[in-house]
Amino acid sequence: MSNKLNKVVILWDIDGVVLDTPHEEAWRITALRWGAKEFTKEFYLKYVAGKPREEGAYNIMELLGLFKLHGGNTPNRRKELLKRFCDEKNRVFRELISKGLYKVYEDALNTIIKLRRNGLKNIAISASKNVPLILRRTPVNIEHYTTLYDVFDDHICGIGDKAKIFEESIKRYKAEIYVVVEDSPYGIAKAKEYNFLAIGICREGDPSLLKNAGADVVIRGEIKYEDIIKPVLRKLKA
Repeated sequence: MSNKLNKVVILWDIDGVVLDTPHEEAWRITALRWGAKEFTKEFYLKYVAGKPREEGAYNIMELLGLFKLHGGNTPNRRKELLKRFCDEKNRVFRELISKGLYKVYEDALNTIIKLRRNGLKNIAISASKNVPLILRRTPVNIEHYTTLYDVFDDHICGIGDKAKIFEESIKRYKAEIYVVVEDSPYGIAKAKEYNFLAIGICREGDPSLLKNAGADVVIRGEIKYEDIIKPVLRKLKA
């Protein structure tokens, strides 16, 4: 079985799965500053999480009425507003990071390390260009690892949306089975478009959003090694 496990690649979405980062909070703060009346968890997961920055920002400004509120009546004006909105969100995010307002989900960390011990390749993925920096500055004191960046076999971050990330994964690893561990319905739906095994992580909120997006398995709360390895073994036997 160990030889078969070598042919499996596990793609870990970072924000909300491995790290509790302030991406959602930075978007919320920025949206409210710009005049949004509310910014819910459900809205974030459906329209922003897992998407490239500009796409998520566009959804916020369009769906929450911020383009209209700030006079975005022409394509050029919308482009200008979108850039300002993205730049402000990035400043807010970096301020929150500099204050140490993020944490590692120890359950995910321990699961990844155990999976690596058993021969599975684990890859950090994110639409955010900021993720590698955060991984490098997050210390880890387990076995021979010194930072969270070291815990992963490889990293694919900030190159575009999930489709581009998945295509790059196929090109790099040529695995037999790809597993996506993801907390956004968008990421789950994209994973299923590529016929990947999709494991949804619901730490809070409505798990049906992940199931309806096509998740093969939905994990509520903490992630355990068995939660990942059992669907993988079923897939190998299929």
